Amino acid sequence: MRLEWKCLRCFWVSLAIIFGGLIQTSYAQQDRSYRIITNQNALLGAKADTQRVKIFNELAEDYQYTDGFKSLDYARQAFEIAKKLRDSSATARSQKNIGNAYFRLKNFNRAPVYLQQALSGYQQLKNKSGEADVLNMLAAVYIEENPDKAQDYIDKALKISQDEKYAPGIATAYQNQGNYYAAKDDDKALNAYQKALEVPADSSKNLYQEAEIHRSLGDYQKKKREYDKAIEHYQNELKIRDQVGDKVGLTENLKNVGLVYQRYKKDDEKALEYLFQSYVVAKDYNDQFDGQRLVNALEGIVDSYGTLAETRQDEGKLQEARQYRQLYQSYKKRLEAVKNNPKNTKVKTIYVPKYITKTITRNVPTNGNNNTNPVPESQKVRLLQIQKRRLAIDNLVKAKRISVLEAAKKRAELINQEDSIRLSQKDKLITELKKDTSTKAEKITTLTQEKAEVEAEKNQRLWWLLGLALLALLIVLFLLYRKRQVKKKAEKEIEYHKNKSVNRINSQQREINEQKATLQKQADELDQTKVKLDEVTIEKEGLSKVLKEDIAPPVKSIVDLTIPEAGEDINRVMVYQSGMQVMNLMANVEKVEENNDPGSVILHQENHSIYKVSRSALDKVSDLIKKTGLHVDNQIKPFFYATFDYEVVERIFLNFFANALKYTNPNGKVILNAQPIKHEDRDVLEVVFRDNGVSVPEDKLHRVFDKFPPQEARPAGSTWAFNKMMIEAHGGKVEVLPADEGLHVTFTLPDAKSLEDVDYNDLLGVKPGTTGELDIDIDNLEFSEEEKEAMAPFLKEFANLEYFETSALKAVLNKIDPQGNSNLTKWKNALEQAILYLDEESYNKLTQL
Repeated sequence: MRLEWKCLRCFWVSLAIIFGGLIQTSYAQQDRSYRIITNQNALLGAKADTQRVKIFNELAEDYQYTDGFKSLDYARQAFEIAKKLRDSSATARSQKNIGNAYFRLKNFNRAPVYLQQALSGYQQLKNKSGEADVLNMLAAVYIEENPDKAQDYIDKALKISQDEKYAPGIATAYQNQGNYYAAKDDDKALNAYQKALEVPADSSKNLYQEAEIHRSLGDYQKKKREYDKAIEHYQNELKIRDQVGDKVGLTENLKNVGLVYQRYKKDDEKALEYLFQSYVVAKDYNDQFDGQRLVNALEGIVDSYGTLAETRQDEGKLQEARQYRQLYQSYKKRLEAVKNNPKNTKVKTIYVPKYITKTITRNVPTNGNNNTNPVPESQKVRLLQIQKRRLAIDNLVKAKRISVLEAAKKRAELINQEDSIRLSQKDKLITELKKDTSTKAEKITTLTQEKAEVEAEKNQRLWWLLGLALLALLIVLFLLYRKRQVKKKAEKEIEYHKNKSVNRINSQQREINEQKATLQKQADELDQTKVKLDEVTIEKEGLSKVLKEDIAPPVKSIVDLTIPEAGEDINRVMVYQSGMQVMNLMANVEKVEENNDPGSVILHQENHSIYKVSRSALDKVSDLIKKTGLHVDNQIKPFFYATFDYEVVERIFLNFFANALKYTNPNGKVILNAQPIKHEDRDVLEVVFRDNGVSVPEDKLHRVFDKFPPQEARPAGSTWAFNKMMIEAHGGKVEVLPADEGLHVTFTLPDAKSLEDVDYNDLLGVKPGTTGELDIDIDNLEFSEEEKEAMAPFLKEFANLEYFETSALKAVLNKIDPQGNSNLTKWKNALEQAILYLDEESYNKLTQL
């Protein structure tokens, strides 16, 4: 008793010292359970989808270590909202969380699917840290499923993380490298883990990661049977998880240390110290778990008590063996209760390690005790004091004045003291019951023995005879049954093997016949296809010869005879433009047939305005475009130019317009645009051509630039093949992009230049020496009400256009008919000059009257 009160005083003194030393200390890191509760409360009041998708993603990330199914559910909800919002960043994050949840649930088939989608999303967003995280996750998946495939992802993740100086990515990559070598039982794993530890841990997230690395090192050393080193790494992990307040990790960590002592170092008493600390943490925070961590700790405790009971029995220490068996039975019942109801943590338990057991043994009285009160008053006082100390520790933990690990140790000590009192009282009651029943048990035993002796003598002979007869009968029946069973089994096996062989032969014969028929059919189809291909080749060569020798000369003559003059008849102009289209198509065919290699094309490249060449091509087909009602929106700005062959690029534009005329409905729309970009460290000009005509299916996009594309790819002679060959000859790149409507083509030209380098006289077709000064005094122009009323419709159209949209402005100017009015004539001429010389100030004055 004096020893226990002395321990009690020491405990209160230690608690006071700890409390005083930690007055100024607080934990800066929020644990996962706190974040989960905070986010769940915030989710109830969140109405905006942007806020909800963020909360769902954070919940998925926090639940991944405790409940994989909840993590997966939250990640899926985040993914649905992100798709609805078209938020690429949130979509990538939710796909990453879905893949990680499947990984935690050991579903290695579905995890890579979502992780690959997340990787694509982060690559499009150019989010290097996100890309590195996903690559590391993919590496972790393949280490479990296919280690040989994991190395490539590890290398990519490490390179990106090092380029971006992304510490968590570097550490995770080295950790994955260590796991990869550990899976192959290669000692290079230790070097990789050490590199992971050398990465600076400058945040709580990095500390979590450092703890995981120490766990991997401990697992690897345990696998190598270096148990002391394994415990050292587990202890390092324990310090870090205690520092950041990771209760989930503490539970697993303490269990791992306890199991090493139990299974490998055969020190069950030491194992119990750690297993009970794991049990205390899991019990207090079991509402955040699925119950499995509580089960794991209890299973270790049950095994240790069972081993200790057997050991003490073999050593002859029967009283200690009996106490350990009681502990074994008590915790075994607790384990079954938790398995049946994982959330129930209120079942009373007993934890008494060796040093407490010795105290109990000393305190058990040897004399009889007739007191019927199960708990004496002195013991009630001690239990109340223990309860008060437990509440004090709980308050210190809530105030974050002591760590979770330190609280677990102290609470385990309190449980020890409380259970020692209860076990002592239980032993007293058992002793009293044994004394009361010992006499009755002796009498009953004596009577039972006498009766048994009489009955035995009476029936001994009869039982011997019956037993021998029954044994003989059983032997005969068994032999007969055995013989019959052996015969049936042999017949069944013979019949089974016979049927199996026949079925196998028949199946193989059918497969051989089917394969023969298939091969013969394929051979016949190949022969027919070869004959048709030879015929098509001959026809193609003949058609090319006819186009070149028989059709081209007369068409050229027609074009030369119909060159339009100013004010020429529209029909003659359309004949000329149609003839030019035919000549252009035939030139495409000839060029494609002559040059299969873009490198062999001879070009005359100079600096030209892309705006000028687009306008030139547009003017050559303007009447055909008007006839079909096609609207061309030339959004190409007169600010940039590139190095290219003027005539070739003009033909490329003409080919695009010809294709649009063929495959776009009347009153359709064509959009042109250009923008300088960086491509492979070069300044290039990207030109975009779009229309709303017939769209090309995605599975046919790669066939568009064939010499003979399918009908779904919008064929038009050899225009596509010619365009691709000429653009690549310039050193550019052309591609057709997927589009819901019409055609979307982009191509690049080299050496994009800035605005200050452009020669505007050359751009606008003004002869050198022409002055850019306005010869009309626009500040003194005055208009009557009738003139302003006539100008009003055109002013509205000008208000929707910018001063540099030359084609659209020219179309509006052509609608203006001054009808001899001098003021309107001056106004129109002044507008023409302002548009011609890109004079924004004059343009604004003339259109904002």
